[in-house]
Amino acid sequence: MEFIREGEDLEYHKFCACGKSSWCCLYSSYFQTGSPLVCGNCWKPVPLYKVAYIFGGKEHWSVKNWQTTYKAMENLWLYGLRDKFTHGELSKHNSKLSREGRKICKAYEKALKAQVYILSGFPKCRLAERGICCRRTAQPNSRCLSAMQR
Repeated sequence: MEFIREGEDLEYHKFCACGKSSWCCLYSSYFQTGSPLVCGNCWKPVPLYKVAYIFGGKEHWSVKNWQTTYKAMENLWLYGLRDKFTHGELSKHNSKLSREGRKICKAYEKALKAQVYILSGFPKCRLAERGICCRRTAQPNSRCLSAMQR
């Protein structure tokens, strides 16, 4: 039997191979299936098995729960529950979801000894259309990063 690769596997994630990243980003979206921790140097997901556990846990529950909650909120927003609460959780820097994300960022900063930002995936970044968004250039851009990352 012979296997022939016909094209790119869309479910296969190319992970970060940088070794030590100078900065990282906590990011999630409804369509993302990989790690919510993204390397700032290469803009690829950082496998969680390569990162120390945070909050004294023995699993990556806190970050996976944050990712699941974020995706659930975005799912509610995308499929019709366009209320103030859902919008606020996704877009406001002081929402419970954002506060929890910032706690996770602080914990990862200690574990990784590198800055960790939270990237707000909602609403869609308008800077991407002009090619200056950090999602396209893989460069930190204060206009894209959450103003309240700490």
